[in-house]
Formats: sequence, C-alpha cells, structure tokens
Amino acid sequence: MYVAFNGYDFKRKKKQPDGVETTLSLFFNLIFIIAAITDYLDGYIAKKFQQQTVFGKFFDPIADKLLVIITFFHIYLLSNHKFLLPEKNDNKSIELGIVSIIIATIIRDLIITGVRLVAVEKKHIISASFLGKLKTVFTFITIIFLLFVKQIYLRIWDPLNLENILQIKYFINVLSGINIFLIVFSGMFYIINNFKFIRSNFVQN
Repeated sequence: MYVAFNGYDFKRKKKQPDGVETTLSLFFNLIFIIAAITDYLDGYIAKKFQQQTVFGKFFDPIADKLLVIITFFHIYLLSNHKFLLPEKNDNKSIELGIVSIIIATIIRDLIITGVRLVAVEKKHIISASFLGKLKTVFTFITIIFLLFVKQIYLRIWDPLNLENILQIKYFINVLSGINIFLIVFSGMFYIINNFKFIRSNFVQN
C-alpha cells in the first residue's frame, strides 16, 4: 500500500510544475504530524494516570521506530526522485545522510529491542534515558522540517540562487549528521548504562 502510494504520487508530481505539492504528499505529511502528536499524548497520559502495560512498554517504542523509518524512507524517495527541493540537481549527499540515519536507526533499535525483550521476560525495568528522549525529539523535528522543506525553501530563499541551494543542502546535511550522532551516542549510552544486565544475560561466562 505504501509503495503504491509513493508510485502514484511521484507520477502525479512529474506532471506538475516545480514547487507544486500534491494533495497526497500533504496528506502524508499531515498523517505523520498527527501520528507523532497522538503518540506523545498516548505515552504522556499512560504515565500520568499509571495505565502503562507490559505490551505498551514493549511495542510502543517499536511503533515509534516504524513510523520514523517509514517516514525517512519516504523522504529518501522524495530526494531520489528530485522532489525534496524545487531544483533538479544532484541530491546524493542528502540521500546518503538519510540512508545512514535509516541504517543506524535499524541497527540501534534491533539491539535495544533485543535487550528490552529479555528485560521484560526477566521483569527487569529499563528506564528511558535523557539522551534517548533528546534523540527522539530531534529526529521528529528533523522529519517535520524535511517534509516541509520545499515550502519553507520557496518562501524564504530565492530558488534560482545557487548559493541559497547550497546553504539549504548544507543545513540538511548538518541535521542528518546530528541525528546520526545522537542515534549512535544514545545507543552506546543505553548499552553502557545497562551493561551489567546485558553481561549477565547475553555474555556467557
């Protein structure tokens, strides 16, 4: 369904003048924002009223990561098909950054999900770290910016000015670099902070 959506949307984009956003793309962007807000409210309400379940503690982070990975994949496709920015030149550095974020996120979350699965089985509580929360907030801010970067670009910068094009690409690459750093560093902090539990359950003596 998602692949079909992207294929149909890209076909429509090719028939439209540069800078015109399709209804489906705007609809996708709106869905992401609503999903992000409701996800935050769901977690906040569950914690405030102490309605957290074992199922929620385990699967809620997985749902978050799926949302992030799918959306970054959508952004990669936009860049790959030259629709992320209004101009039609090379976006390879942007695509490399997005792919790196996706790979780093998958590797980090496979490790953390494995640890959490064992922790649930052992009834061991693993609390979310500040770095993990910071990474999540920054990731969602980056995604929202990238989803609307074309509209922001057209309203603030001159699309015909090469210097402006290079500046926005540089800014996107900086955002990608910070995301990758937070993904890797928060993952390392998670492992270090829970090293005793990991060693006792994953490392054979």
